[in-house]
Amino acid sequence: MPGHLPETQPPGYAVKIPAGSYLRFDIHYSNRLGEPVKDQTSIGLVFAKEPVKQEVALLDIENELFLIPPNAPNHQVTSCYTLPKPVIALALTAHMHFRGKSMMTEALYPDGRREMLFNVPHYDFRWQRTYSLRRPKLLPKGTKLIITAQFDNSANNPLNPDPSKTIRWGEPSGDEMMAFWMQFSDPNPIETKSAVAETKH
Repeated sequence: MPGHLPETQPPGYAVKIPAGSYLRFDIHYSNRLGEPVKDQTSIGLVFAKEPVKQEVALLDIENELFLIPPNAPNHQVTSCYTLPKPVIALALTAHMHFRGKSMMTEALYPDGRREMLFNVPHYDFRWQRTYSLRRPKLLPKGTKLIITAQFDNSANNPLNPDPSKTIRWGEPSGDEMMAFWMQFSDPNPIETKSAVAETKH
């Protein structure tokens, strides 16, 4: 992703890559003007230097069924997901394209409390970041994650390729995506419990 910095895990945490695995990468290019460019994609892996106690997995929450009207300056798209088990949140990412304006994620806990977990008030497709939590956060089973995104499909958005278009979900940057990604681990160390499986929604 444009502007994305290398992702590192806290000591004792790691993403498991089983022996013999194939790694697949989905590259999105920010080529708004459609000019010819050369691909210089490269991948670097850093292996754990100490025993791994927590395996890191990814939760992907998306909405692929939205429609953004032409010239809409502040179109809202939402998505929700209820955690089927307790997890430890480690890092959070917002992903949209040129019309992305803002994204926030709230946690609605089983006891009724509501908390802001993540807020990107000025989203910029050219500078996407994964935000690692200073302190890993335990989210109990039954916590509902509520994601609210705003899109600017107006002429006031200088990155907007065409404000006259109706916009739907699509992988090309001229379309839009609404995705929230959370890196997480199981609350129990892998010495006492089987490694967590990747969760995807």
